[in-house]
Amino acid sequence: MGELDSPFLGSDAVQQGLLTKHQLTLHRRLHRDVYISRGTDLSPLIRAQAASTWGGPDGVLAGFSAAAVLGSKWIDDHAPAELIRSGSRRSVPGITVHADTLLPGETVIRAGMRITSPARTAFDLGRWLNHDHAVEVLDALCAATGLSPDQILQVIADHPRTRGNKRLRNIIRLLDAGAQSPPETRTRLSSSGPDSHDRRPRSKCATAGTMWSPPAISAGRNGARQWSTTACTIG
Repeated sequence: MGELDSPFLGSDAVQQGLLTKHQLTLHRRLHRDVYISRGTDLSPLIRAQAASTWGGPDGVLAGFSAAAVLGSKWIDDHAPAELIRSGSRRSVPGITVHADTLLPGETVIRAGMRITSPARTAFDLGRWLNHDHAVEVLDALCAATGLSPDQILQVIADHPRTRGNKRLRNIIRLLDAGAQSPPETRTRLSSSGPDSHDRRPRSKCATAGTMWSPPAISAGRNGARQWSTTACTIG
């Protein structure tokens, strides 16, 4: 049943003769009219696919869901999917719906799903998460996608009145796409100390192929969750 290996609309499956109504009840219901085969692990990518199916043409995968589709690792398997939606903006169990504004060029199509671009994804996660968690998450996203700080800054410039922009600029100055793991990012932040102005991450990411040394800025609070980076070496 190749068509039903990923999240699917139950009503469509019955209408197309792929399942009877009884057979549909043997599948796991994730959201209203969204089903998947029982026993399927609910990875962040599967949750994103289910949210995209539920959201329909009005929904754009954002935040952690967009990051999962873009290839970021160490996303919490139990975190809800995230959407930016122009229609109904009411969240449902397992899906957080955001009411943000998307500009032309801030969405891309990946694996048949409409998601926020890497830069827009970083813009959202950097504003939505607490300081140190955001640094970990954006380290991983930059490593996975080759995203540069300048691309994130351009999104900030396109949304000059958005809440959280000042904090996001500070987070961008701390990014290091060469970080090999979330613990490494946390160690980097803690070693700089809350009052330090000398921390200048400097690394070379194979995906981006460039050296980047941001301005000095103090590190924030400690503690966050799991993220990782790939294909980078620290310089």
